[in-house]
Amino acid sequence: MQPGPSGQFDAGPPPGYEPTTAISTGAAKRRRFGGSKLRTPLLGLLGLVVLAVLVTGFWKPGFLRKAELDVHGAENGVRQVLTDPATGYGLADVTDVRCNDGKNPEIKVNATFTCEATIAGTKRTVEVTFADDKGSYWVGSPS
Repeated sequence: MQPGPSGQFDAGPPPGYEPTTAISTGAAKRRRFGGSKLRTPLLGLLGLVVLAVLVTGFWKPGFLRKAELDVHGAENGVRQVLTDPATGYGLADVTDVRCNDGKNPEIKVNATFTCEATIAGTKRTVEVTFADDKGSYWVGSPS
């Protein structure tokens, strides 16, 4: 630093350097990050889009969740259809009903899965077909 005309040191920048401002203003920060007036609505819109995707993806089964039939409930239902004389096949001595290797089948119209049952001491196979997308199914005759 060199003394100024009054004999005191000048606090300015040395020759060849541009003067800078040490004070940062809020306006400069807003311009740099897009400003809160623009950022707040965009974040709100992004939140609504994420919420809409989650709701439609998981609502009843949506595209993120597949509908599955409870295999144990299906085993009981198949047993009931096989043994009921009024609305089913009226078979006696139906035991050991096991469907779809113990895995919950995905519900799709006209999709099938198989059940195995012991009927009067003989192992038999029963084909089950979904009637709709709600989980209703038809029980085929044992083979």
